[in-house]
Amino acid sequence: MTPLMCAIQNKIKDIVNYLREKLDMLDMTVDINSQNKDGETPLILAIQSGNKNTVKYLIERKPDINLSLTDYNELTYLHYACKYGLEDLVKYLIEEKSMDINSQDKYGMALLMYAIGSKNENVAKYLIERKSDIDIKDENRWSCLHYACKYRLEDLVKYLIEEKSMDINSQDKYGMTLLMYVIQRKDQNMIKYLIERKPDIDIIDNDGWSYLHYACKYGFEDLVKYLIVNNILKQNSSFIDAYTHQRFTPFRLAIDNNNENIVKLLINHDKNRIDVNLQDIDGCTPLHYVMMAGYENMAIYLKNKGAKINIKNRKGETPLLLALHYRYAKVINNFMFYSFINPFYIFFFEIRKKIIQK
Repeated sequence: MTPLMCAIQNKIKDIVNYLREKLDMLDMTVDINSQNKDGETPLILAIQSGNKNTVKYLIERKPDINLSLTDYNELTYLHYACKYGLEDLVKYLIEEKSMDINSQDKYGMALLMYAIGSKNENVAKYLIERKSDIDIKDENRWSCLHYACKYRLEDLVKYLIEEKSMDINSQDKYGMTLLMYVIQRKDQNMIKYLIERKPDIDIIDNDGWSYLHYACKYGFEDLVKYLIVNNILKQNSSFIDAYTHQRFTPFRLAIDNNNENIVKLLINHDKNRIDVNLQDIDGCTPLHYVMMAGYENMAIYLKNKGAKINIKNRKGETPLLLALHYRYAKVINNFMFYSFINPFYIFFFEIRKKIIQK
C-alpha cells in the first residue's frame, strides 16, 4: 500500500493535501492504478472515505486511470460510486467515460442494486432513466425490486411495479417471493400494498411454505382474513392442512407461535379440515406443543375445541402429564373431567419422574 493510499484510507486530510501539493510542485507521478491486497486503488479508497475533493483531484490530475480495473469482488469504480451515493461521479463515469451501466460483480449484483443498497433513490432513478436493465438478477435470483423491498424504499417499489411493470410473483433461488420476504420482516405497509396488487396466492417456496404458512408463523391475522374473505382457502382447501418439508402445517405454526386469533380463525373457518388431535412423526398433537411452550390459554381453548388430553406421544407423554410436569395450575384445574383423579395422576407422575431420573 502506498503512502497516498494509507492517507486516504485513514482519512488523514493534511497528509493527503501535502502529498497532492508535492506531486503538483515536483510534477511527480504516482501509480494511480496500484492496488492493495483487496484489489482497491487510491480512487476506490477515496470513494469509500467519502472525500469528494480527493476523488475529484485524482480524476482530474490522473487522466491515466484504468477504468477497467476491478477489486477482488469484481466491483468497478462505477459500482463504488453507486454504493457510496456519489451522484456526480456516477453521471461522469457513465456520460463522459461510457462505463457499462449493466456491469455486475462476481455475485451478480448490478449498479442499480448497489444504489438501492445505499438508499440513494436519486442515483437509482438516474440509472433507470439511463435504461439500466431492471431485470438483471444476482446469484440468489434477486432483482432490483427485491432490493427495493429489502431496504424499505416504498416509493421505488411502487414505481418499479406500477410504472415498470415488474413481476411481484417472481421467485428467488429459494422459491421465495417479495410478499414472503416482507412477511418475514413484518413490514406492515409493504404487506398491505402487495396484497392489494393481488399476488398469485398459489405460490409455494422450495421448502413447501405457502403464504398461509408464513402468515400463521409470523402472526399476520389480516393476511389470513384476506385468504378467507376472498374464498381462497375454500378454493384451495388443501392449504389448511398442507405440510411444509419440515412437516409443519399452518395450524401447527400458528400454535407454536401462540397466535391464538389465527388459530381461532382457522378452526372456525373449516373445522372439518382442522384435526386438533393430529399427531406428527413424534406422536405429538398440537396440545403437546402448547403444553411444552406454556401457552395455557391456548391449551384451554384447544381442549374446548375437542383436543384430547390423554393421547400419548412416542415418549409416552400425554398433554395432561406435561401440564402436571410444568405445574400449569390453570390448565390442570380446567381439565375438570380429570379432577377426581388428579391426586393419583400427580402421585403416578412423581414416581415415574424419579424412576426416569435414576
